[in-house]
Amino acid sequence: MGNQGQQSPIDILGSYYVPDFGDGKLKNIVWNDSAHEVQGVVVQGDHGLKIEFHVPTNVGLTLNGKPYWLKQFHFHHPSEHYIQGELRDVELHIVHQNIVTNEYAVLAVMIQCASRGRVPAMFDGLLECLSDMRKANCRRSTEPITIIPSEWLPTNIDTYYRYEGSLTTDPFCETVSWVVFNHSKKIGRKRLEELIGCFGHHARQLEPINRRFVLRNFD
Repeated sequence: MGNQGQQSPIDILGSYYVPDFGDGKLKNIVWNDSAHEVQGVVVQGDHGLKIEFHVPTNVGLTLNGKPYWLKQFHFHHPSEHYIQGELRDVELHIVHQNIVTNEYAVLAVMIQCASRGRVPAMFDGLLECLSDMRKANCRRSTEPITIIPSEWLPTNIDTYYRYEGSLTTDPFCETVSWVVFNHSKKIGRKRLEELIGCFGHHARQLEPINRRFVLRNFD
C-alpha cells in the first residue's frame, strides 16, 4: 500500500487556482468510435458495480501529456471525495491506464439528485443486464452492453480539480492522477435510487492530504 503519503480519497477544502494547467490539462478525450459507442461487460465485484471496457488502446484521453486507455467505470455511494466538506450522492470513477508506465488517470464525476436530471441512454440497458445476472446467479454478464461514456459526464467538463493520489481499492497504489469535475451529473431521484440499489455502499474513508497540493482551473 505504499508509504501512505498520497492516498485517496481526500476532502477538497483548500485548492490553488491555476488558470491553465498547460501540459497537465485534461484533453483529447477520444472515447467513442464512429458510432459514438463502446462495448462493456458488467461485473458485480467485491467493490460493487463495475463496467469493464475492451476497447482499442487509442480510446482514452491525454493528461500530463501522456495517453491513457479507457479501462472501466465503477460507482461509490456515497461519494468518496468530499468537496468543501460535503459529500455527494454518488461518485463515478472513469478509470484509464497508461499501457507503458501502468500509471492511472481517473475522472471523478459527482452524481446528484435533481428534479429534472437527464438519465444516460444506457441506463435501462444496465438495469436489465443486472436483472438478468441476478436471475442467472452470476457476477459477470455473458453479453456485452453498449455504453456511450460521454453520457455520464456533467454538462460542463471544463472546470475541475487536479491532484496526485492513489487507487481507492486494493492495491491502493499511489500512481493516480485525479481529475475531479467541479460540476455534477444530475439524475432524477427515482432513477438515482435505482442506480444506488445496484451496488450498495462502497466508499473508502478520507485520507490525509499531507504535503500535496490540490489545483483548480476555475476562480
